[in-house]
Amino acid sequence: MFGYNAQHTGQCPYDTSENNGTLKWKFKTGSQIESSPAIALDGTVYIASTDNYLYALKPDGTLKWKYQVNSYLSSPAIGFDG
Repeated sequence: MFGYNAQHTGQCPYDTSENNGTLKWKFKTGSQIESSPAIALDGTVYIASTDNYLYALKPDGTLKWKYQVNSYLSSPAIGFDG
């Protein structure tokens, strides 16, 4: 989501003091990513790829699941109920 949240504050509620800029993990989708990911409260990262899949990644960067939508995707959104 643009600006991190619905209020577009750009503020992250998570403690980032341990982040020194070191790459923690990377994940290769079947094609390029042209939109921002969404991160749920449990740390799941949702990524829409131009390969027509929505990917859910665990906080350690491993695949949780992927879902084929047969359509172009943009930035995913997460509802209040997760």
